[in-house]
Amino acid sequence: MAQSPFSLEGKTIIVTGGGIGIGKSISIECARAGADIMLCSRRMEHLEPTAEAIRGLGKRALALTVDVRDPDQVHHVVQRTLEEFGKIDVLINNHGASFRAPVEDISLNGWNAVISINLHLPIRRTKSPKAEFPGG
Repeated sequence: MAQSPFSLEGKTIIVTGGGIGIGKSISIECARAGADIMLCSRRMEHLEPTAEAIRGLGKRALALTVDVRDPDQVHHVVQRTLEEFGKIDVLINNHGASFRAPVEDISLNGWNAVISINLHLPIRRTKSPKAEFPGG
């Protein structure tokens, strides 16, 4: 397998939606590039196989369930990351929501939930001042 073209050696990365699909690929590739990964998702069954794959690469991985709509749960992820890894270098907001239905079948509440999760949550700040990112 080809070596990664960039290095993330010594970096700590939080990946929301990190257990399946694009998030899983991002998490594993970041670990291959040298990063330790905090994986987050609403379902632990999605996270543990990805965490095991990262550990198999010799990197540290922690998996936590989180609903990114709940600021207290997000704060908990930040605190656990700082406790386990000592720092946060990168946040990858990969979580997302969608409906598998024609747009005319989606309620206004459903539409608002998708917009909130996909557009508003990635820029909402947590309560922790240590979680502030440069420029944010």
